[in-house]
Amino acid sequence: GAATCTADDGPGDVLVDVADLGSLLLGGTSMRRLQRAGRIAESAPGTVACLDAMAQVDPLPWCWVRF
Repeated sequence: GAATCTADDGPGDVLVDVADLGSLLLGGTSMRRLQRAGRIAESAPGTVACLDAMAQVDPLPWCWVRF
Protein backbone atom coordinates (compact mmCIF):
# COMPACT_ATOMS: atom_id res chain seq x y z
CA GLY A 1 0.00 0.00 0.00
CA ALA A 2 0.87 3.63 -0.23
CA ALA A 3 -0.08 6.63 1.86
CA THR A 4 -0.83 10.14 0.73
CA CYS A 5 -1.20 13.45 2.56
CA THR A 6 -3.23 16.45 1.53
CA ALA A 7 -3.81 19.85 3.09
CA ASP A 8 -7.13 20.37 4.85
CA ASP A 9 -8.63 23.64 6.08
CA GLY A 10 -11.09 21.91 8.43
CA PRO A 11 -10.68 21.33 12.15
CA GLY A 12 -8.33 18.58 13.27
CA ASP A 13 -9.59 15.29 14.64
CA VAL A 14 -7.43 15.77 17.74
CA LEU A 15 -6.09 18.98 19.27
CA VAL A 16 -2.76 18.48 21.04
CA ASP A 17 -0.43 21.09 22.54
CA VAL A 18 3.20 20.87 21.41
CA ALA A 19 4.36 20.07 24.97
CA ASP A 20 1.93 17.15 25.19
CA LEU A 21 3.00 15.97 21.75
CA GLY A 22 6.59 15.91 23.01
CA SER A 23 5.52 13.75 25.97
CA LEU A 24 3.84 11.36 23.56
CA LEU A 25 6.85 11.17 21.26
CA LEU A 26 9.21 10.50 24.17
CA GLY A 27 6.95 7.72 25.45
CA GLY A 28 6.33 9.23 28.87
CA THR A 29 2.54 9.03 28.69
CA SER A 30 -0.36 7.91 26.52
CA MET A 31 -2.98 9.73 24.47
CA ARG A 32 -5.77 8.33 26.64
CA ARG A 33 -4.06 9.47 29.84
CA LEU A 34 -3.67 13.00 28.44
CA GLN A 35 -7.29 12.99 27.29
CA ARG A 36 -8.49 11.98 30.78
CA ALA A 37 -6.42 14.85 32.19
CA GLY A 38 -8.12 17.29 29.82
CA ARG A 39 -4.91 17.96 27.87
CA ILE A 40 -6.18 16.59 24.52
CA ALA A 41 -9.45 17.48 22.79
CA GLU A 42 -11.01 14.92 20.46
CA SER A 43 -13.43 16.15 17.78
CA ALA A 44 -13.81 12.84 15.91
CA PRO A 45 -14.92 9.95 18.18
CA GLY A 46 -12.41 7.12 18.43
CA THR A 47 -9.44 9.14 17.19
CA VAL A 48 -7.62 9.21 20.54
CA ALA A 49 -7.99 5.44 20.95
CA CYS A 50 -6.64 4.85 17.43
CA LEU A 51 -3.69 7.22 17.87
CA ASP A 52 -2.95 5.78 21.30
CA ALA A 53 -2.67 2.29 19.82
CA MET A 54 -0.37 3.58 17.06
CA ALA A 55 1.90 5.47 19.48
CA GLN A 56 2.57 2.65 21.96
CA VAL A 57 6.23 1.73 22.28
CA ASP A 58 7.80 -1.24 24.02
CA PRO A 59 10.12 -0.94 25.79
CA LEU A 60 9.54 2.59 27.00
CA PRO A 61 12.39 5.05 26.39
CA TRP A 62 15.00 5.10 29.14
CA CYS A 63 18.07 7.25 29.63
CA TRP A 64 20.88 5.80 31.72
CA VAL A 65 22.68 9.15 32.01
CA ARG A 66 22.23 10.73 35.46
CA PHE A 67 21.95 14.50 35.65
